[in-house]
Amino acid sequence: MIDKNRLSNYNYYQEPFPILIFKNFLNESEAKQAINCIENQEFDETVNEGRNNIRKGTKSFQNTIEKKNILSMIYSFFNNEEVFEDLLKKLQEVSELSKNNYKIHNKPTNFKKDFYEYKRSVHNKNYLKRIANFFSNKLFKKKFLEDFFYFEVNFSVAKKGYKLKTHKDKDNRMVVFLLYLNKLDETGGSFEIYSKEGGVSNKNFKLEKQFQPEAGKLLVFLSNPLSYHNVSEILKSESKRFFCYGGYTSLNNIIWKK
Repeated sequence: MIDKNRLSNYNYYQEPFPILIFKNFLNESEAKQAINCIENQEFDETVNEGRNNIRKGTKSFQNTIEKKNILSMIYSFFNNEEVFEDLLKKLQEVSELSKNNYKIHNKPTNFKKDFYEYKRSVHNKNYLKRIANFFSNKLFKKKFLEDFFYFEVNFSVAKKGYKLKTHKDKDNRMVVFLLYLNKLDETGGSFEIYSKEGGVSNKNFKLEKQFQPEAGKLLVFLSNPLSYHNVSEILKSESKRFFCYGGYTSLNNIIWKK
């Protein structure tokens, strides 16, 4: 069972943006179980030169969480408004220590557990979702669907060649999480956070910290206007990086104010 006590002990950094580090969110046995579940499931997509995903809203994802395994427990734990509020509160407390104390100005008030973002290349076979997405975007979104947020997640494995350029997540994300499931001894596959030299409008980035993959380590960060990060390239052919990645996302873009 996964409960909120696992969020009690953590370290944090407030610069360049708030990030929480839970070193042993999963124990070694749980992390291994999660890896086995991912390896034995069909993937929905391959992206970023070597990352295979099981994405929320697909048959593969549904099959995974219906098995009542460790992945379903992880999903159930995070797909919870109380957990979101707890993580957001912790991040806001860290943010108050930062020189860039950003706060959400238009925080949505309703949480929809079953909602997921439609992605044509993945969810196109779900005809009901295609129709609902069409009418949502074309007719109803701005009038009726503005005030809610949802949890999204991928169960993933990345191989040689996988990397991400320095970026920040989409503008409707509030809180992001990364849960490592295995350790990589090499430098590749590490999560890196960056500051922008000269302010938000500048294009020069400075590496601030690296977080090596370790089994069971959970990273949670505030997806504010300064949350620039990337993943260093996995270089060895025998290396695999197993992880869960996702976040709490509003239907509309978040307005951040200092």
